[in-house]
Amino acid sequence: LGGAGAAALSLAAAICEQLDTTLLESLLIRCSAKEVDLEPAMLGDIRLATTIAGSDIILDMDPRALSFYRTLCQDAVLDDPRPPAEEPDVEGAAASDILENQLSLFEQEVSRTLRNLEVVHSRTSTIGGFEVQLSALAPPGGRSKCAIFCEEPLIRSVYLNTPSQRTAWQSWKYKVVANHGFQVFPLTVDKWKTLATTEDRSTYLREVLAGEGWQ
Repeated sequence: LGGAGAAALSLAAAICEQLDTTLLESLLIRCSAKEVDLEPAMLGDIRLATTIAGSDIILDMDPRALSFYRTLCQDAVLDDPRPPAEEPDVEGAAASDILENQLSLFEQEVSRTLRNLEVVHSRTSTIGGFEVQLSALAPPGGRSKCAIFCEEPLIRSVYLNTPSQRTAWQSWKYKVVANHGFQVFPLTVDKWKTLATTEDRSTYLREVLAGEGWQ
């Protein structure tokens, strides 16, 4: 088994909920021995595998495997399919304008609706290595912290030819964010487009945040 195969197998096992410390340890030692086979995206796959499986999986690993993981994989960039944001045209643009520009129009509308509901939230934070555009540490009703995801083809969170189906990557992202203690609330662009007024959007979002969210 080559390094590329070992990295791919770690992610496949995590997705199937079959990745344990023993298997991960063996795969990481193999990756270390075949390091020349690896590309940056493969290191990201290993990081993704461990975040899906849960951080406890690395606690009792062999020092050789743990050293390889911490040196090359722990901070590896996750290859998010979301297209890069365009930079503002205006030189010296304010930080708030830059943050706004990193959101799709759908996400901007949801952010404005959250403000209307007086929900203090972050725009473009990082949770478990994933970029999360909208999250709140103190949502209404005394509930636990939450992350709100806008599902639309533009940001590649759903399939272009099947916009009603979220991508596998998006589902993995939800699992990782949930593993970090966040409630996950997906919003679909088709449903959002049916909400004609600010009041409609506020009522709908309030109801969503009062629910159980993604399971």
